[in-house]
Parts: sequence; C-alpha cells; structure tokens
Amino acid sequence: MDIIINQTQSLLCEDYLDLDADDSNAAKESALTLVAKVISPKKINAKLAYSILLKAWNPSKSMQVKHQEDNVFSISFNHEWDRKRILDTRPWSIMSSHLVLRDWPANLTLDELEFHHSPFWIRIYGLPPNQMTKSNAERIGARIGELKDIDFTADGNFAWCKFLRIQVVLDIRQPIHTGFHRTKEASSTSWIHLRYERLPDFCFNCGRIGHVHKGCSQMPLSFPETKTNPYGPWLRADFSGSFPHTAEWNPQAMPKEQANQQHPDRRANIMLNTSASPEIQPEIAGGPEKYTRPTIPPSGSKKLSGGLCLAWKNGVDLEITLKTKNIINALIFFDPPDTPWMFSAVYGLPHWECKRKFWTDMSVLAAAFEGPWTCIGDFNAVANQTEKKGGRPVANPSSGGICEFINQHHMIDLGFSGNPFTWSNNRPLSANIKERLDKAYANAAWCTLFPDASVTHLPGTASDHLPIVLKTHKPLYCGMKPFKFEAAWTRDPTSHYVVQSAWSQPHFGTPETILCRKVECTSKALRKWNSTHFGHIQSRIGQLMSILDKIQQSEPSIRNLEMEKNLKVELQEQLCREEWLWHQKSRLSWKSEGDLNTKFFHLSTDYGGRSALAVFYSLGR
Repeated sequence: MDIIINQTQSLLCEDYLDLDADDSNAAKESALTLVAKVISPKKINAKLAYSILLKAWNPSKSMQVKHQEDNVFSISFNHEWDRKRILDTRPWSIMSSHLVLRDWPANLTLDELEFHHSPFWIRIYGLPPNQMTKSNAERIGARIGELKDIDFTADGNFAWCKFLRIQVVLDIRQPIHTGFHRTKEASSTSWIHLRYERLPDFCFNCGRIGHVHKGCSQMPLSFPETKTNPYGPWLRADFSGSFPHTAEWNPQAMPKEQANQQHPDRRANIMLNTSASPEIQPEIAGGPEKYTRPTIPPSGSKKLSGGLCLAWKNGVDLEITLKTKNIINALIFFDPPDTPWMFSAVYGLPHWECKRKFWTDMSVLAAAFEGPWTCIGDFNAVANQTEKKGGRPVANPSSGGICEFINQHHMIDLGFSGNPFTWSNNRPLSANIKERLDKAYANAAWCTLFPDASVTHLPGTASDHLPIVLKTHKPLYCGMKPFKFEAAWTRDPTSHYVVQSAWSQPHFGTPETILCRKVECTSKALRKWNSTHFGHIQSRIGQLMSILDKIQQSEPSIRNLEMEKNLKVELQEQLCREEWLWHQKSRLSWKSEGDLNTKFFHLSTDYGGRSALAVFYSLGR
C-alpha cells in the first residue's frame, strides 16, 4: 500500500480541487468518537468487540461499534463523559489482546492515525523509602517511555510504600522494560523490578505486546547460562510468585539495535519460578519442533509407576508450553479454534515437604494465562472431609494447599459421576481408607466455554487409582454399524465351529448366489453367537465395569475384595479382546506387547471425524 501511495504522489496532475471542511459538526462527532485497534494476529469482528466492550465499560448511555478494517473499529458514544472515563482508565484488552484507544481528529484519515503508543500503570519494586521521590519517579518514567502520571497523595506523599507507581506511555513496538540497576554504596548495585498492571498478552520470547511466543517471528536474546530470560509472568502486577534471579544482569543496558538483531538458536521459553525450581529449567525450554509428534514421552516415570504422559489425535492444534515431573501444560488452539485455552495434566507431590513447591508452580501457571484453563489429574490432596472415608479426619493443614489454590484463583470443581472416591489402600474393613485424589478444576472462563463438560470416574482395573475422564461436550449418537468380522472373535475357539457350521449349509442357485447366501448365513450365525456366547465386547465391558464400580463403592469386606479380584480378571480378558478389535480397525501393525493401551487405537482410528483429547497417567502401578 505504501509503495502505491508513493508512486501515485509522484504522478503529475494538472487538476486540483479545493474542498470545504465542516469543522463544527466534525468537531462534535470527534468529541464523542474513539478509534480502537486490537493488537493481535487473531481477527476480531465488530459484533464480538461490541459485546465484550459493552460489558467491560458499562456506558451510561448507548454506544456503537463500527468495523473500519481488520481489528480496527470506530466507537461512538452518546455522552462525552463515557468517552473520557474509558480513555482515563486505560489500558483495555479484548480476549487478552491489547486494545489501543485514541482520538480521531476530524482533519485526519484513518490511514494517518498511528496505534503504536498506549499508557500503562507500572509498579517499581526494590526502592528504599528515601528514593521514592517525585524526581526519581520522573527519571524512571523518562527511561521507560513518556511519563504521564505519578501516584501520590495531595500532600506530596506516595500512596504506596512497597512500590512506586507511575503511568507511562509505552511504544508497544518495542520490548517492554523489565527493570534496571540501582547503584548503592561501595560500588554495589541492586536490581529494580518492574511490574505492569493489566498487562495483556505479550511474548516471553521477544518481550513485545501483541502476540505470544508461538506466533513470534523475532529471534530471542542470547542469555548467559547463569542468567534467566527476563520475560515471563512475573512482569504482571497480579503475579503472586517471586522474581527470577537477575540481580547481576541488566537486559535493558544492552543497546536496542543489538537486542533486536541477535540471532542465536531459536527457543521458546515458558518457565516457572526458576529460583524455586532450578532443576526443571532444562526440561522447560525447548524448540517447538520438539513437539511435532502426536505424543510426549512420559515425564518422570519409573517403568509403569508414576509420571505423566499426554497424547492427542493428529490434527489437533496443541502446543506444549511446560513439561516437568509433575505438570504437563499445553495451549490448545482447537475446539473452538478462535479461543485458545490452557490444559494442565498434573501429578501432585505426595510428600508434605514438596507440596508447597507444587502449589507455587500451579499458581505461576494461573497467573501466566488469563484465558480459559482446566487442570486434571492426581492432586494428592483432599479439600474437605467429604473427599475422604476412613483413617484420620481431614484437618486444615492436610489440605496440602489445595484450598488456598482454589480460593486464590477462583477455581471450580467440575464434579463427577460414579464412585465418589478415586483412590483406595485396598485393605479390608476398618483398615480401609478411600480418598478423592483425582479430579478436575477449571476457571469460570473455561466453564463458560464448555457448559456441557462432565467428569466420570471409571472403575479401577489395575491400579489403586480409578481412571477419570473429562468430556468437553455431550456424547454424539453414532447409529448402527454394518456387520464386520472382528479379529477378537478368534480368541474364542468356538468361533471356528460357528463359521464352519454356517458355511457348510447347503444353498442352491448360481455360484454368485450361493456365495452371497453363505456369507449372509455365516454373518447371521456370528451375530447370534456373539450375542449369546461371546457377547458384545463393549456391552460386556460396560456390565463388568458397572458391577465392579458397585463393588468398589461397597464396604471392603473379604468377600467383596475377592469378588473384585475375580471381576478384574474377567475385565482384563474383555479389554484384551477390545484391544484386538481396535487394533484391527486402526490398520496398524504396531502393538505394545503386554500394554492394554486401547485408547491409543481409539486415537489412531477415524470414527466420524470427532476430535479426541486423552490424558494418560499411571499411578502406583
């Protein structure tokens, strides 16, 4: 577009036209109008922008939102006070994407407007009281951008004692400032941290507002091995964790040209508090090409005991942002495609002295993402007495930090259907202890995104934990399927006699007719045999799991424990048959010997195009 404009400006034209300007009416319209631009690679339509902004702004009178170009809107108010209030309370965001607001002067076209600057309130941590002065606030503001306001009381005292608070107009095209060094006595220095209020999506890779690290085209800075990436969730004012160790290194002291032109190996860093978790940092940083396979190897597992594994169907747009021994975190850009949401598979640490670190890491995740989020897995903690049966009563300390996590981040228990407890020590009578350790939580945004989500506790077969399933949508009805010979039938020796007997029945007609009748007769015989003798595998599995579920919810008497053992043996055989069934349908030659991982075949089989997301975690096996 700029090239075309420059070329047309160079053309000679003998005709000029002077136009009149209606300054009076235009000034009135301009006083009631704002121009907004969403800084995001996602396309936002005017209807969605209107519905979000109407709830966020709650104007005293009506307002109108008109589409001008991609992610650019004009917003008209019926009262000048609404317009002024919204400008004074910047910054704003739409779906975590920054919204630049500005006036539309009557003498400028839309193409002549710039959307590169926006005001932010910044908190400055690490200053002693004698340096919290107006002059220092002005110096710091000038270093960061254009100082607009300083937060202090009418008598000249600052309203905050823990940090200095200033409002600065930032150039959002540049990386945001993370802090600076303060000189002290004896030539020593200390690092001054910056935190931004209402900071929208920004890149942990290049530090710029307007995109996340997945869509970043910039090359990240090359940091010394002993230093950490300065960009992370700790730059948000509502972040509850601690700052990373950066006291000996100042990223802003590097010349801006050098910072924008370095080209080291491309990395995508999503990290927790590295000062609290230094041992997991090598697992957190990794190139995106590392995750092109549809499965991630188990994290921290010992054979079949403990650890986490996340698997998903080919075609699901999913990005792993964190992989530790206890958390696998992912951003899902699929279902729905226009609203990314965060998914965390967790395995809570069982040891009391390690629980605090686990809940701190979970809080870091909560602060790093403001969109829809759900977490599921073995939390190794109970929230109240209703989640435990037998053993010592639940006291406040035994919650292991889960109650504080739920209350602080407004997490919602997604509930369940089935057995109320997901773990048992499998001891009889009064020695038996049951707890609900495996569960799913979500924030309000995720619950709004998936109003029909449900959690089901399935009967346990090989572990002391019950498997749990989170479904985001109601199940779809898949009608009757045509007859197909199932390879699983060959596991029963009587199937051979059924086929032989049906095929040997006499038929008359042409060879083609005889063949068709033999096939029809054999299929009918197999259907009848499957119904009366072999049994429909999935139906039988459902029956066994229903009985097993009732037994596991009953009193753990010696008789019930013996029945449970026998049911598990029969269920294992049925699961083995089902594995053969899905192995046949998936048309794959791979089969892990001794691993009844039927879900793998579900994921590799096309069944009506329905997407599937599965979480596998083996505990105590």
